Amino acid sequence: MCGIFGMVRDPKTRRPAREFAFLCALAEETQVRGRDATGFAAVMRRAGFVTDKAPVPASRFVGMSSAWARLAKDRPTALIGHCRLATAGSPARNDNNHPHHARDLWLVHNGCLMPLAAATYGARYGALTECDSEVIVRIVAAYRRVKDGIASAFRKLRGAADQACAMIDRKRGGFYLWRDRGRPICLAFKGEAVYFASTREILTRAAARVGFRFDDFYTLPPYDVYYCPVPRSV
Repeated sequence: MCGIFGMVRDPKTRRPAREFAFLCALAEETQVRGRDATGFAAVMRRAGFVTDKAPVPASRFVGMSSAWARLAKDRPTALIGHCRLATAGSPARNDNNHPHHARDLWLVHNGCLMPLAAATYGARYGALTECDSEVIVRIVAAYRRVKDGIASAFRKLRGAADQACAMIDRKRGGFYLWRDRGRPICLAFKGEAVYFASTREILTRAAARVGFRFDDFYTLPPYDVYYCPVPRSV
């Protein structure tokens, strides 16, 4: 079991210090689902793109990562994050940790692939790490249209993988979410901002720590693909 989290928002939003505090709380609350490693990728308002990962729990990561600290100053327009409970691939080798990327796509994943599927598709699509999750983003990146790639990943891995995925497009911005029946994703809305985490409980606990109040929640249905662009006012 791993945890995923993230957001899309207008970087011109007021009270950036509170927004950053919420992202820190969201990462820390997500670590209940995995303490072996933490990582994130974000499209920034001015700096373009920033990512980092390390084999430490989120409670340490948010205080030690200089890349994460940049979120407080140069506000992100889109972000995905991951708290890892290691299965395939040692977290001591940082390339096994999330996010994984191929082309301009960066992915975090909660779930497992069966070893035969991971080995077969990993070889076919050129996976470079020991982590089975990398296979998913490699499959998606092999297609010109992202949604075609996601459909292919569902089709190829059905019965051989659990999938709850968040993927950020470095050039396009925004994020894609999808899941199967075995792994949850919950979204929360606050004005034009959209946040997500593995469970509603993680979102509400993080919000309570900083005095956030969400407008609404939405549980992503199985086999849906949800694309959330950066708000147009950006």
